[in-house]
Amino acid sequence: MKTTKEFDDQFAALLLGDSPRLRQLAKNFQQREADADDLLQKTRLRAWQSRWQFDLGTSIAAWTTTIMRNLAINESMANQRHHMVPVDTSEMDKSYPGVLEDVSCERSPVRANVLDLVNERIVMEVQAIPDPYREAFLLFALEGLTYEEIGYQLRVPVGTIMSRIHRARVQLKRALVPHYPQLVPPVRVVSVRASP
Repeated sequence: MKTTKEFDDQFAALLLGDSPRLRQLAKNFQQREADADDLLQKTRLRAWQSRWQFDLGTSIAAWTTTIMRNLAINESMANQRHHMVPVDTSEMDKSYPGVLEDVSCERSPVRANVLDLVNERIVMEVQAIPDPYREAFLLFALEGLTYEEIGYQLRVPVGTIMSRIHRARVQLKRALVPHYPQLVPPVRVVSVRASP
């Protein structure tokens, strides 16, 4: 779809103005500096290519955050299938000779499959949260923004933001607890004596 020169100039200014925040967000998503830079560039490119979908006057921060989050999630899921984890054998008990001979640096296939399934389930459940709740929740959980900052970015009252984040947490917990019961804190039983 075509855009006007005036729109492109305004959009470019907004995108450049949002770059410091996006850089910090990319560092939150990626551990290595080079990976964070790659994610930042991919986000800028995707935003520029899709600029015709952006409405001037709305939050560029929320829009680019959504783009970056989706790119990071997709990249993370793709990388997990080929992730290598170094194994430090220096701390392992050497009293059983031959046990470590066949240990490779890769994750065991069973452990890798379990981790992939857990991460895929979490990503799937987060994506199942309705958009307004998910957006507020991710700004809070991933970016570490305060309720006030999220409210300002989304142009929504703080009370609404608090409610959305709470509802997103409740929905996520309900979806994950059947699969991961350790998410539920243990119940503390307190005996109460009736007074005479």
